[in-house]
Amino acid sequence: MKFKAQFIKNLTADNGDVEVTFKTRDRQAVQELKEFGDVDLSLTVAKYRQKRSLDANAYFWVLAQEVAEKLTMSGTKPVTAVDVYKQYIKDIGAYEVFPIKEEAVDKFTAIWRGNGLGWIVEDLGASKIAGYRNIKCHYGSSVYDSKQMSRLIDMIKADCDELGIETKTPEELEELKSLWGEAK
Repeated sequence: MKFKAQFIKNLTADNGDVEVTFKTRDRQAVQELKEFGDVDLSLTVAKYRQKRSLDANAYFWVLAQEVAEKLTMSGTKPVTAVDVYKQYIKDIGAYEVFPIKEEAVDKFTAIWRGNGLGWIVEDLGASKIAGYRNIKCHYGSSVYDSKQMSRLIDMIKADCDELGIETKTPEELEELKSLWGEAK
């Protein structure tokens, strides 16, 4: 179970136990917690982040297709929306470098890429560790926070402007970006 809550306070009892209080608007989550009864629970608490808007994501793909078509018309080889997307993923710079055993690189690459289109792997060459290669692993936009996704949209907007592709107004784009996490 996962739900949004706000920390309110904690109290320490005479026996040393600490009582922690949260508040939430998610009544279904509260009901589910009550159904557990008086048992020990395993809890994970993390800072809340809004999810990105599917509208903003969908709009990104519309623009990526238009950029691809414009680049294809002006270039010597076809460019796809996926090609455009992957270049932006690299440009965003959300990645990790891992040393991977040489014999495991292909399997690791297949697993990483299996997460989605933007999960890109680049082989940087031999590691300082004998028998290992350094692998640069880019995270796809499916795990971007709102700041990273906003940057992705801003980057494609700038390229659209340069290519003469009409886009939403800055106000409309800001509204799209502000809708992250709201259900449609």
